[in-house]
Amino acid sequence: MILFAYVSYLIAEYIEISGLIVIFICGITMSHYALYNVTDECFDGSRIAVETCSMIAESFLYGYLGLTALSIKPEVVDMNFLWAVLGITTVARLVSVYSSMFLLWLINKCKT
Repeated sequence: MILFAYVSYLIAEYIEISGLIVIFICGITMSHYALYNVTDECFDGSRIAVETCSMIAESFLYGYLGLTALSIKPEVVDMNFLWAVLGITTVARLVSVYSSMFLLWLINKCKT
């Protein structure tokens, strides 16, 4: 299953189309067709393998970002831009979370 996804990514890169979109479509297709054609042991093994790979990739990413953050020169960083991005991100997060919570509250209120 993992090899099928990797081969589709390689083919997408070879013909110069978006590899991320191809992986996404491959995942949707495989979840629709492959899920019903594998045994329970294969399904559990595939799930564990994918979770392990994702944890390794996430650990590598955060380690790399942490090490690269030490190499940034302070005189290059624009603090106004940094604070603006932090503020906009915080406001966007608050709006998305509280609007979702309000919609859920409204739906639950209408059901009762």
